Formats: sequence, structure tokens, C-alpha cells
Amino acid sequence: MTGQPFTLAVPPELVDAIADAVAAKLAANGLTSSAASPYLDVTAAAGYLGLRSTQTTGDPILRRVDVDLACRGCGSTIRGEVLSVREMMLGTRDTFRYGRCQTCGALNLIDAPADLGPYYPQDYYSFGETPPMASWPGARLAKRARTEVLLRLPPRVIEPLAKRAPERAVPIFARWLAGLGLTTRSPICDIGAGSGSLLAMMAGAGFSCLYGIDAYLPEPRIDAGGATVERRDIHELDGGWDLIILNHVLEHLDGPRPALRHLARLLNDCGHILVRVPMPDSWAAREFREHWAQIDAPRHLMVPTVKTMSLLADQAGLAVTRTLYDSGQFQFWASAQYRQDIALNDPRSWAVDQAASPFTGADMADFERRAAQLNRQSAGDSAGFILARF
Repeated sequence: MTGQPFTLAVPPELVDAIADAVAAKLAANGLTSSAASPYLDVTAAAGYLGLRSTQTTGDPILRRVDVDLACRGCGSTIRGEVLSVREMMLGTRDTFRYGRCQTCGALNLIDAPADLGPYYPQDYYSFGETPPMASWPGARLAKRARTEVLLRLPPRVIEPLAKRAPERAVPIFARWLAGLGLTTRSPICDIGAGSGSLLAMMAGAGFSCLYGIDAYLPEPRIDAGGATVERRDIHELDGGWDLIILNHVLEHLDGPRPALRHLARLLNDCGHILVRVPMPDSWAAREFREHWAQIDAPRHLMVPTVKTMSLLADQAGLAVTRTLYDSGQFQFWASAQYRQDIALNDPRSWAVDQAASPFTGADMADFERRAAQLNRQSAGDSAGFILARF
């Protein structure tokens, strides 16, 4: 065997070590990893060391050698896995790179477009139609009374109730707000409210002190079924809130750390912040990788993990007091579509034409069952975090 070339199969989880070894070998020869490109393909990196990678040819997964970018979540320099992700909500298929922070695990967009405006068209989902508020005074009073009861229930009671009762009886926000000491008169602000659909739902349930802001609102001010939404930036917001909601908003912010610190200062003494985000440490994120629908390139600038959320909260003088996993069918069918090169707005998409979709109603029922199971295992791809002051 002397003098014969030999290869060593390398599992993907060891490729980071290979990248480090490549960087060291380059340095020993007076070179740097950025001499040609700051990235090395897995196969090329392994080949440089005389190894053979078990990654398949054409896999868009790369490994970082050196990139000068701080994690938007924890501030650490990103040196970890890099995914090449296509834009698939609008179907442009533009490709973007996301780096995984080795400290907290968050996914960070590396090459953000100079102008994200084209990726937020006028028909973007958060600017959809706002449902009308119930007009009959008796209905509003009855719903307010029901909401007051739900708000007083502890999480251990509301959780099983929410699973069994229809959403019209136990709205989705009842799970988020249970046990926070809120009433229907508590001042609540929704950040990134869009057209105000969540606020309108809450107004219809009896909440009376609601307000929302959105920096990209097409008009200066709109009425959202009994709540006001204004075009304002987070840092223009005044204080005095019992609850601040960031409902799938944090991942869109380029500066989540200063934003969260600012919002923490706007809370009343017993106030809370609710942050709902996609989870890159979920089963779906691991299974579908660059096709995972909730990466949502390039709109999501930083997708935080559980650890990221804990670090973000701590830096803002807050603590995570409760985590609620609330993923649904979307993590399965949308990600599977993307893997089949079917964009969200494609005529074959479940969101556009269910009859033309590769999935059936039975598939959706199975996805819903599996999502509930993943949520129980804290492995769903969406979660809500309740933050409060120390």
C-alpha cells in the first residue's frame, strides 16, 4: 500500500474542522482563504487535504473559512455553516447566502440586497385585508367577557383547552397572553402590524387599548377594525405598554439587539414582550435545510434559535419566562414544495390551487398531526417567547 493514494470518507459534521485545517494550510503557505474567495466548497476543501467528502455533488451547502460578519443576534463573528438559499415566496429564485453563528446557532443573511423593497410588494401578506370589527354592541360585550375569563386562566389550563376548542372560542392569542396579568383594557402595541389583522382580531375579542406601527405602511395611518396603525419606526415609539408584540418581525430587523433594548425601556413595570419567530433549530430546518420555507430569503435577516433569544433578552435586561411552540402545516408542505422547485405563488402551490398541488387533504391532516407532535417535543419550526424584566 506504500505510495498508493488513499481517501478518507468525511461526514458533513466534520467539515468545519476540515475548513479550519484548510485555512491553516493556506496560512502556512503564505496565503489567506480570501485570496480567491472567502468560501470553499466542501468537496474542494476535502480534496485540498487529500480527503473525500460524503457530501453529494451539487449540494448548495458550503462551509465558512472566514467571513467578517457579526451575528445580528449575539454579536459573535460568524464562522460556521453557510447555506445557499433561493427566494421562493415570490418565485424570483434569486440566491442568497446565510451563515450559521457558531456561538448561538442563528442564521444570518450574509449578502443582503441594498434595496429590500422589491421583496416586499404591495400585496405582501401582512398588508392583506383587515377583517371588520363586530358591529353589534351585545356581541362585543359578550366577547370581551369571554376574553377576560381566558386571560385569567393559567397556561396549564389554557393549553389543553386551546387544543380541543375551535379557534373562534379560544383565539390563538389566548395561548400567548395567558397568565400575564393582562385585561382587555391593557395598553398593547403591535410592532410591524402591517394592515393590522392581529389588532383587528384582538379588538373584535374585546381589547380596547390597541395600537400598531409599521415602517412600511403604504399610508400614514389606517384604522384596523377598531385599532389604529401608523407608519412609524420602532425607535419613534413612545412608552407605557403592558404588552409589546413582535409577531414574526424580529427576524426582519437588521438591528434586533438595539431594537429589543429600546422596546424593553418602553414597558410598564409588569410589562411583557411577546416575540414570535421561526426556529432554525427545529426538525423542519434540519430536514429541509436550504429548502426550509421559513428561512424566507432575503426578507429574514436573522433567524434566531432558543439560545439566541435567551442572549438577546439578557442583553436587553429581560428574561425568557415562557416558550410556546406553535408551528403548523406550513413547515411541511411549503418546504417540500420548495425542494420540488414549486414557489409559494406557483400555480401548483397549495396556497394557490389545492387541486393542482402535489398534496392532498389527507396529507394536510397528517402534517397538522405531525406539527402538533413536534410542538409537544419543542421541535416545531415556529415559537413564541414571553420576555419580562429581571
